[in-house]
Amino acid sequence: YKKVAEELHIDFHCIIENDLNIEIEESDLLFIDTMHTEDHTYKELKKHSHRVKKYIAFHDVNPARFQTQAGIDKWLNEEDIKWKTFYHDINDCGFLVLERLK
Repeated sequence: YKKVAEELHIDFHCIIENDLNIEIEESDLLFIDTMHTEDHTYKELKKHSHRVKKYIAFHDVNPARFQTQAGIDKWLNEEDIKWKTFYHDINDCGFLVLERLK
């Protein structure tokens, strides 16, 4: 990914770490594919969402297989309508993209 990002002049960082133990830089997109539990997803959104300017994307949001969506829903209920669904597909593992409202 780094080589493609460089070719496209995109400032791309991939951090492999427990995301509850780090601080992220302000970014246009945050991609979350972590523990798949309600509690962890909720905590990472509480910790990092304020640093995201445009989109938060999630893998593994199929509620029949993962608890990720429950954590997202819990967080969204507290967010006072700052985000809207841009894309949502629950086929197989599922994928969700939220877009920050302007």
